Amino acid sequence: MRNNNIHRLQRRVVNALLACAAVAGLGVSAPALAQPYPSKPVTIVVPYPPGGASDALARLLGDQLKDALGQPVLVVNRPGAGSLIGTQSVIRAPKDGYTLLFTGSALTIQAAVNKKFDVNLERDLAPISEMVRSTFLIATQTARPFKTVPELVKFAREHPKDLSFGTNGAGTTSFMIFEYLKSLTQVELLHVPYKGSAEAVAAVMAGDIQLVADPVYTLHKQVEAGNLRGLAVTGNKRSALLPNVPTVEEAGYPDFNITAWIGLLAPAGTPKPIVDRLGEAVMTIMKDPEVAKRSSALGFDPSGTTPDEFNRKLRTEQAMWTKLARDRNLQID
Repeated sequence: MRNNNIHRLQRRVVNALLACAAVAGLGVSAPALAQPYPSKPVTIVVPYPPGGASDALARLLGDQLKDALGQPVLVVNRPGAGSLIGTQSVIRAPKDGYTLLFTGSALTIQAAVNKKFDVNLERDLAPISEMVRSTFLIATQTARPFKTVPELVKFAREHPKDLSFGTNGAGTTSFMIFEYLKSLTQVELLHVPYKGSAEAVAAVMAGDIQLVADPVYTLHKQVEAGNLRGLAVTGNKRSALLPNVPTVEEAGYPDFNITAWIGLLAPAGTPKPIVDRLGEAVMTIMKDPEVAKRSSALGFDPSGTTPDEFNRKLRTEQAMWTKLARDRNLQID
């Protein structure tokens, strides 16, 4: 009886070794022989309503990613609660790379200023790639006496609380640009919120307010037509659309490098090989000349960064906005 048990044990060991050898011969690891990623459709969640440039970019990415991954890519809009509904749906999704988040700069801003925006970047999300970015232009009506940022600051100090800026709401990139400028210069500027950035731009041109910050792409034609004066761009280099307009840094305020971005993220805990595979695919897509051309036509500057680069950007930006929110007591309830 004992010999039979020994023989059965020996056979099991031999069979296990043969199985391991077979697996090794196939170049795969022994555990579970899971199907390679991706083996089914991938869903990209857009936490904004359909329509508009961001949504068009998401669908452009979906079309390109389908070819890169060899699987269907579905783009689903889940708007609501300032992008929180769609964002949390991805956070709660399985950590397998099949549900991804397509979002923008509001992610880091809302996490810093909105108590109800219960998202922790480090805990909840894994950055894949920054796809595009947009540099903003700080502009004013041509009749105003200041032509540069230093002149604007001087005027604001001489006329306390006489200058106002319009945005598409508190907690937006435009809003944070002016709050950051206020923190650096210690001047007072009155915030006037509008339902959309187009209304804010119209208000500046009508003389109802004095300042606005919006993507260079949406304002450069008004500057070229003489309807607006560009004071400075917010990126770390001049815009090709307005090469004569200096950066805020050139105007004497270092480290003023603020751009809006759109990127792709996965739920935290998604295996690194999957995140790297997606990051490489997105970088390749954004380097494609036709994709770059179509992105530019939508008003975006293609970037395409690695997961590590995107992660560093998000952490740096989050720290900056958190400090600004604390220093200026910025809170959205």
